[in-house]
Amino acid sequence: MRSVNQKCIFLNSNATNPQLKLSKPASFHYEVMEAHVLKHECFQGVEFEDEQISVADGLLTVKPGFQWRSFSMGFHAPLVFFGLARMGVIDKVFVYGQPWTIEHSLLRAVLLQYSGTLGVDRARIDAIYAQGLVDAKVPLRGLWSALARWFGPRGA
Repeated sequence: MRSVNQKCIFLNSNATNPQLKLSKPASFHYEVMEAHVLKHECFQGVEFEDEQISVADGLLTVKPGFQWRSFSMGFHAPLVFFGLARMGVIDKVFVYGQPWTIEHSLLRAVLLQYSGTLGVDRARIDAIYAQGLVDAKVPLRGLWSALARWFGPRGA
C-alpha cells in the first residue's frame, strides 16, 4: 500500500449515492446505515479493507455500522432555525434536513481514524475537510473548518 501524499480534491459523490443514510444513536453521534461511497482522488492507488471501510480505485466505501461524532452537524438545526443556514436534503433523522457538512464530516472522521493506515496527517485532513466545504458551497464553511481544526477529535 502506498501512502496518501498527493494533492487531494474532494469529488462530489452525488452520482454514486444521492443521500447518506444514517441513524443518530445519541446527541452528536451518527452511524452509517447503508454503505456509502465517497470518491476522492487522494485514494488513487490505495488498497485497504477492514470491517468498517474499504478503499480501492480511488473510492472510499464506508460500511454500515461505522460510527462517528460531529458537533458541526449538531449545530445545523439552530443555524437553520435562526435563518443563518439553508435547510439540507430532507431526512427523517434531522428536523431541518441533512447538515451541509455531512459527507465532509464522515470523510474527516474516517481519515482521522485511519490516518496511520492511509498515511495522511492531521494538516492534510484539515485541508481536505476545508476544501470539501468550499467545493460544496457549505454555508458558514469558514466557521465549520475552524471549529473542526480547533475542537475536533485529534485522531484515533
